[in-house]
Amino acid sequence: MGAVIAAAAMAADRRLVERLRSRRAISAEQAQPVDAAPGLERRRLARLVARGIIVEAAAGTYYLIEAAWTRHLETGRRQLAVVLLLAMVITGVVFLMRGR
Repeated sequence: MGAVIAAAAMAADRRLVERLRSRRAISAEQAQPVDAAPGLERRRLARLVARGIIVEAAAGTYYLIEAAWTRHLETGRRQLAVVLLLAMVITGVVFLMRGR
């Protein structure tokens, strides 16, 4: 269940980022409205704004900080790699303990 929620959240993040990219909203001068759908997209927009990935230039207009988005993606990939590595180690330990 958690993986489904995480995947939906990441998909919403990507949609928001792509909307800004397609409108070339990459600076305060080029800020554009996002038109986030109610619910998950609005919550994800608020989260991306709080993290400094998307900036609200004026009421209802936003722009993307590409470097912050890239760092966000890299951090997520590192976290996933650590989780997968830990899962493999735990699986190996369980396998070895059962073999005794």
